[in-house]
Amino acid sequence: RDSLIYLVSGWHDSDNVRDVQIYDVLNNRWTAGTPIPGPGVFGHGGALAGNSIIFIDGARRTATGPRYVNQPQTWLGTIVAARPDSITWTRLPTHPGPVRYRPAAASCGPWVVFAGGTDNPYNYNGVGYDLAPSAPLVSVIAFNTLRGRWQELGDAPAATMDHRGLLLRGDTAWVVGGMHRDQAVSAEVVRWTLGICPP
Repeated sequence: RDSLIYLVSGWHDSDNVRDVQIYDVLNNRWTAGTPIPGPGVFGHGGALAGNSIIFIDGARRTATGPRYVNQPQTWLGTIVAARPDSITWTRLPTHPGPVRYRPAAASCGPWVVFAGGTDNPYNYNGVGYDLAPSAPLVSVIAFNTLRGRWQELGDAPAATMDHRGLLLRGDTAWVVGGMHRDQAVSAEVVRWTLGICPP
């Protein structure tokens, strides 16, 4: 309830982890939450809406082929209000469009919004682990936690990737920086109206 920060999966030392870590801002304390049910990933996107954590996709390690590949997935984590370290994980319907790696994500009201990203995981330089240049996505999707369904929100003004967060204020979205096509690092701030968020 505006005092806890949830870190879901990600990279640690030499591999991905399934851990959920919770930081209590008021008491300056870390606790462990219920781990995610799928494989550990990095580059996934997600946000909190009320007591719901929504996260999608990411990259996982493989034994053959490229070192890391897409992990298509959509999960809902329901936080137990009386025990915020207890999370019930439920698989959601597949989201529309391609798998997303490093999209921008945030929430407004019951919506969790995902913008941009790419369908080809990469490390630092924007070139995929398959050695093909990654291309940014322009499409925007959102999940409504009250209705339990996905909605396509059209396109952002620019295709971008390499994000960690999305800024939402009222019905306005901002994407800051990231990468454009041809691995061009961006200093731009892209702004547009979503059409779903309360003022």
